[in-house]
Amino acid sequence: MLRLYNPRPPKPLVDWTWTIGLLSAHGLALLALVWLALVNPKIPVWISEGAEAELAAAVPPAVASRAQIAEPAAPRRMQIVERFYK
Repeated sequence: MLRLYNPRPPKPLVDWTWTIGLLSAHGLALLALVWLALVNPKIPVWISEGAEAELAAAVPPAVASRAQIAEPAAPRRMQIVERFYK
């Protein structure tokens, strides 16, 4: 079987240069955060205080008032019937 030479190879589905660049940027940011947490011992305390404050604000009050459910005075059908027979 005769194969024709293709001067242009097929385009790859994933652009690996961008993928590697983004992964390395995220990895460097993570390493920087871990390094800062290890070098400065106050940072983990700040993080835990911030998490505690965020969780404390999310807790609902202990005693919540019951919501009253609104109910119509009379069913809608009865109102229509009463109007018809007046």
